[in-house]
Amino acid sequence: MRALLFGAFGFCAFGQAQSTLTVVNAADYVSQVAPGSIATGFAANLPTDSATAVTVCSLISICTQASIIAASPSQISFFMPDPFVGNTARVQVTHSGAVVALGSVTVTQLSPAIFRSEEHTSEL
Repeated sequence: MRALLFGAFGFCAFGQAQSTLTVVNAADYVSQVAPGSIATGFAANLPTDSATAVTVCSLISICTQASIIAASPSQISFFMPDPFVGNTARVQVTHSGAVVALGSVTVTQLSPAIFRSEEHTSEL
């Protein structure tokens, strides 16, 4: 039987490796996101199946499950919950209820960025 630890991000199973999650704006990789924007988290050994979830919590522990857009073993993209209360978000990636990656990101009301294709920039 594994012991459980309750921390700022929720329950974590002892003995399970957790990765540091670096969360950024998906369009420009700046470490600032806005509610409703697309965020991307980078970490090692992220799960990619349907048992994967992303939860975003404010510092006053209001937590919302985010909608995942795409996942690979080193990157997970999701919609930042809207509305969001606060200026810092704690983000956790879980797999079958176990926390596998933890991180945080600054949240502002606006975080403008543009998705662009490198191969077509000379035509603009």
